[in-house]
Amino acid sequence: MDRYKTKRNLVLCGNQEFIIKIDELHNRKLRYTCWKRPKTPMEAPDLILLNGSMRESMEPDKTEFVFPFGEWTYTLEKIETSSTIHIYLETSGINGSNKAWKMNDLTQPRS
Repeated sequence: MDRYKTKRNLVLCGNQEFIIKIDELHNRKLRYTCWKRPKTPMEAPDLILLNGSMRESMEPDKTEFVFPFGEWTYTLEKIETSSTIHIYLETSGINGSNKAWKMNDLTQPRS
């Protein structure tokens, strides 16, 4: 299934609870993959969301990745400056329940 092959990784982040990876697929769609710790990306993910969208912000260093899923929306915000990367995950439900997490960038530093 070529449509699910990864073209490039856009975000790899984690915290004490989750590891999250966002990929652009060869069919140009976005995929959100999440592992609940202690699982690792070498194991089957706990959640896979397809058909996300990428929103560029008016601020040049900020990008949002949005994945609707039933009554929920998963939004990952990446703010990248010359010296640091900040990543935040927010889940929001149609019933008004929201939760947010600060994530850590897990990509390898470029040499």
